[in-house]
Amino acid sequence: MMAAFSMKGRFLLLLWSIVMIAMSSGGSYIGYLSVEEYLSFPEEVFYSNGLVSLILSFVIMAPFNVSGIYVFIKGERMHARHQIFLFKIMIFAIIASVLCGFLFKTYYISELKSKGYFRCAGVPSGWMPGMAVKYSSSPVLCHQ
Repeated sequence: MMAAFSMKGRFLLLLWSIVMIAMSSGGSYIGYLSVEEYLSFPEEVFYSNGLVSLILSFVIMAPFNVSGIYVFIKGERMHARHQIFLFKIMIFAIIASVLCGFLFKTYYISELKSKGYFRCAGVPSGWMPGMAVKYSSSPVLCHQ
């Protein structure tokens, strides 16, 4: 028999699930907005794979949220068989996120090159090294 959760524990898990739903929804929305901006081909682009991968953050976090809500409703842990199924969904979503990020990068960088964009040297201001690359439609914009 599984141990029952107290009402305090159940409400904390519900609160945690709500916060995680909000954060992962926000992450997915930021990823969507980033891809939308990338595809508008502005004069300057700060490309990051991480922003593209954010699109699936809601799906990646969904198993955690489902299990937290389940505990709130039932008062006990989810059966191991269901936890394993949710874990597989999460792993699949992580792999899909990385794969989508890689495929989009391959497509997008080739599109930038075909449109005559230049890759700027150095780290874009405000970004950690290796996290983003600046592309511009003119070499003059690289130095601004």
